[in-house]
Amino acid sequence: MPSLALRCDADGGIGLGHLMRCQALAVVAAEAGWSVRWLVRGQAAIAALPDATVLAGTVSDPPLAGAASMSTADWAVVDHYGADDAGLRSLAPARTLTFDDHQRRAASLRVAPWDAPAAGSLTGAAHIILRPAFAKPAVTHRTGTIVAFGGADSEGWTALCLAELARIRHPRPVAVLTTAAARQAQDLDRAVAALPAGGSLHYGLDAAAVAALFAGAVDAVCACSTVAVELQASGVRIVAVPRVDNQEPLAGLLVRGGVPVARNPIAAVAALVQATRHPHIDGLGAWRVAAAMGITVTPPLPPLVDAPATVEPVSDADSGAIWAINTAADVRRWSVRQTPIPWHDHERWWTTRSGEMMVARIGGIVAACARRDADGWMNVAVHPSARRRGLAALLLRRLTPGRRCLALIHRDNQASLGLFSACGYAPYRSADANGFTTLIAEPS
Repeated sequence: MPSLALRCDADGGIGLGHLMRCQALAVVAAEAGWSVRWLVRGQAAIAALPDATVLAGTVSDPPLAGAASMSTADWAVVDHYGADDAGLRSLAPARTLTFDDHQRRAASLRVAPWDAPAAGSLTGAAHIILRPAFAKPAVTHRTGTIVAFGGADSEGWTALCLAELARIRHPRPVAVLTTAAARQAQDLDRAVAALPAGGSLHYGLDAAAVAALFAGAVDAVCACSTVAVELQASGVRIVAVPRVDNQEPLAGLLVRGGVPVARNPIAAVAALVQATRHPHIDGLGAWRVAAAMGITVTPPLPPLVDAPATVEPVSDADSGAIWAINTAADVRRWSVRQTPIPWHDHERWWTTRSGEMMVARIGGIVAACARRDADGWMNVAVHPSARRRGLAALLLRRLTPGRRCLALIHRDNQASLGLFSACGYAPYRSADANGFTTLIAEPS
């Protein structure tokens, strides 16, 4: 069984962001059948991961001291600012993945969403890792505002923001994501009670509860941290406030996407009415990073409504959905190339693709896709969560009639052989050395 070892810390001083993104990657790896083990310091990390190996010392000690056992894993993930090149090299023969928010280190693969594209780096907003709950947020009636400055709000910005919202008579109820310590230190019960439309305090929530809370929000004032991109993925308009230097790279990325970034809570409340949603964060970053590591993945599909499917030409906005469908483990299993599709490979293919491509949508969500290339070769794929709805047949019958079409199907893939046969395809060439047989549909 392939294995993943993760080294990160979390506590009230450094926050929980490192732990949360490592957990998201660990969930994807575990679902793919990988064994996962943790090496942590910090009370928050220990509480969240009761079965982890707890390293001696504090979060300020050398990050890889005592972590030599990571070298026996297939991949060693290090999410720690203190890691250096020598320490990372000491983890060989394990391949290393680092989260480089503002550093460049000698790793097999770097996750650096705000960096310029570079070899060995996973860059761009598509590689921002969020917890799985934010990849498919529920669609609810939006009525509220979120205030979330993270678990290390030592400056008292939550209370300042609430006081300003009360002063301007903010018209929506406010949900405050905080900690028990901040609630007491900043007297947040009194601050919430002063809000004209009311409010609520939340802490200790799991990812699903946080995603549900965000799904009901119109807008938010938040730290320029993981919570900012979780809110963006949930469709919430935000104003982000960088609290520390290592949040500046994300601030730059958000500014380039049209998101307001303020320098203090008072300015953030003033900018709230102008907040916009970044269009490029879909919550699938953990699956994209896992695919780049060679982990077999099945990115989730947003919830499908009970509605008939529509077929239409693909648009540029469908790129992420097409990748999620085609890299799904069940789809790769029957493909000529069975390994996961790294996002950067998909991006290159997307810009040069040729032929005709159609998608099947259910309630506006892309659930299946089909392509007929310039030579007549057909390819059709359905997301595993959308199977048995007749989407593949719908697409084939739209693209095939009146033209010579070819399809390459594995001889053991009985479902696809039956589908293409029902849509007018007949055997053309027997199976090759890899087991793929060719079917053909001729113009009538």
